[in-house]
Amino acid sequence: MIDDWKANHKPLLSNFFGLANGFDYDYLKSESTIVVRKREGDYFRLFVLSTNADEMEKMLSPLQEEYVINIPSRKPIDDWEVVMRKCGFEYYSTYSRYCNTKIAKMKKHKTSLNIYATVEDAPEIYQLLTDTFSAYTGHMPSMNELEEMITNQQVLIDKYDDGHVCGVNIHTITGVTGYGNAWVDKGEHAVELLLDMYNKMIEKGVKRHVFWVNDANIGVAKMHIKMGAKLDGLKDYTFIKNKK
Repeated sequence: MIDDWKANHKPLLSNFFGLANGFDYDYLKSESTIVVRKREGDYFRLFVLSTNADEMEKMLSPLQEEYVINIPSRKPIDDWEVVMRKCGFEYYSTYSRYCNTKIAKMKKHKTSLNIYATVEDAPEIYQLLTDTFSAYTGHMPSMNELEEMITNQQVLIDKYDDGHVCGVNIHTITGVTGYGNAWVDKGEHAVELLLDMYNKMIEKGVKRHVFWVNDANIGVAKMHIKMGAKLDGLKDYTFIKNKK
């Protein structure tokens, strides 16, 4: 349905880049607009294609449940912001994408951690992730997905002296590209946890590290920039309607 619609329309507003398999989707359709929603827990995530902002407003304004919409863009989103405001959506956050291409020139760093998580650590890691990050702004791994990442040695951790997990770095390596999934440390070794990840990427021959940072986390952004990362121009804006 969407492919047929796109063949005959040129969207002026769209946050649609395809749908993942394995999920159920609901559709609302008019001549000028398609709205797709996917349930994620207690709320719905929206994907929209529209050639008419007024028609889009008419379709989104009556929505009564909790809805989240993510708008990735390299350009200002003034038109989106107008529609979101008229439809009752509130701004939530902005994430910026960074890329570090200095890895090939890095030498391995000396650290005191280098601790790979075990499946037994999964419950504490999962709690740390849910306490720190919002599912609204990106994909949060399920417990099963987290355990699979641990088994694949994608999860490095830091622990308090009492043995409880206080920090985690989750990453995915595909060919010569490393992707940052999550990084947080409530203890005193946040930098070392990051360096442990870079050491692994150096060993694996990674040439570029791609990741997202909340624009509100200025200190985190500065730390990555110090390591050689640069903004690549893409931002992801999140808006929420009827937030519970």
